[in-house]
Amino acid sequence: MAKISRSVFTYQFVFGCNENLYKASFKGRLTEEEIVRIFQALHLCMYNNIAEAIYSCLRYSGIPFSDFKSGISVLTHESIIASTKKLLHAGSSRELQWIGNADFYYGIMGYQKWIGCGWDGCCYAVMKTPRRGKDGYRIVGQSFQYRENSGTEQAYFAIRASKRIGRLYNIDSVAGDPVLPAFGSLDLINLMVHLPEICTARQAAAAVMKQPVV
Repeated sequence: MAKISRSVFTYQFVFGCNENLYKASFKGRLTEEEIVRIFQALHLCMYNNIAEAIYSCLRYSGIPFSDFKSGISVLTHESIIASTKKLLHAGSSRELQWIGNADFYYGIMGYQKWIGCGWDGCCYAVMKTPRRGKDGYRIVGQSFQYRENSGTEQAYFAIRASKRIGRLYNIDSVAGDPVLPAFGSLDLINLMVHLPEICTARQAAAAVMKQPVV
């Protein structure tokens, strides 16, 4: 393993689905191109294999790193929905302390569960990066409900970012019909890769369907 300098950052990747949270973290100093290379590697694996994919990418790409760690957590329906609500509605980044202390954080969640007479679910991509001494957040996410007896869907979608003094604000938001498909396969990794440039609901929908983000 290559040695790294003292000036390093902590990176954390957290991917969730089916009430399981898969984590990988390490220390290093990566370029934007190297981060993209990791996400390209993650495109080729299931979420439960992200730690192996990231570790292999770092080693075989010759990217210096240290203190690599991985783990799995089991979440409840209530905790997943609560964390999604905080991402989509919190007024301050202080309310997102559950994300942790990593300098760079990349989180993805794709979740749905049958509750009573319908489906509850959510999906999101959240990125935390250092910015002038303050943490910078970028979020794209959606919560949704589908009730089988009435055939109705209700969703809330938002694109969010942090402002000065840790305030979170909406770049775009939509309440009502889902912006992102509530069911089916979504490319949330592609959404994460394009997260810094996504400013409209249309762009977010294009990203998860592997279409050009323009």
